[in-house]
Amino acid sequence: AIKKGRTSFWHVLGIDLLAKITTFLLVTLTSLTFILATTQMNAATILLHIFLFLLFVPAVIIVNIIASLAVVESVEHNVHALDAIHNAWKVFSRHTLVTFELGLILFIIIFIAGLVGITFLIFLSIPLTLLSVLTLLTGAPILFILVKVVSVMIYLFLFFTFAGAAVTFQYAAWVRFWDMSRKKTHVRKIIPKLHRLWWD
Repeated sequence: AIKKGRTSFWHVLGIDLLAKITTFLLVTLTSLTFILATTQMNAATILLHIFLFLLFVPAVIIVNIIASLAVVESVEHNVHALDAIHNAWKVFSRHTLVTFELGLILFIIIFIAGLVGITFLIFLSIPLTLLSVLTLLTGAPILFILVKVVSVMIYLFLFFTFAGAAVTFQYAAWVRFWDMSRKKTHVRKIIPKLHRLWWD
């Protein structure tokens, strides 16, 4: 397992770097058109920005979906990064709509979980802040620093726990989708929900 992890690490790193660079370029181009639209307020630049925005946003989503599928392919089958991206593109091409649906569902779940986590941290900060004020009023700076350090450690622990759980959950979902898409006996089961709603 350790040897497999070492081998997959560089492939996963390469896939992640390619995805991040591509996303950065797309976001940069979108930002430049937005700056152009704000500096030159005319119908042509505004329409250009809207068109590019509608073009680049799905492109960013597609890049991240393909990157997720490529990571699964690379880790599960020890495939080179470029081959994993190629295979991920083939799977995405065959199941375009269902991958968008899964990506959207995962985004909504993580987003809602993030809001719940932020709300929890806000409520948690109230007693920690009160405790910090009490230690400050007692005139014990060491105790005050200790409370601050413990508070930061709690926040970091909760943050990394949430981040790890979110990544693991998304990875497990994409692994499940990848397995179903590669098994001929399960191809019929991953028909997009929108397709079923339209034809049923």
